[in-house]
Amino acid sequence: MNNQDMVFIISFLLFDKTRFFLFLFLPIEIQNKSHYYITTE
Repeated sequence: MNNQDMVFIISFLLFDKTRFFLFLFLPIEIQNKSHYYITTE
């Protein structure tokens, strides 16, 4: 990965905050759900 790719990705993430937050929080949500299902089984 070169610098230009890095700048593009960062600017894209900054521009698209919604996607950035989804990217951050969705894995946490998935982990919580799978943990919940495992404990209820």
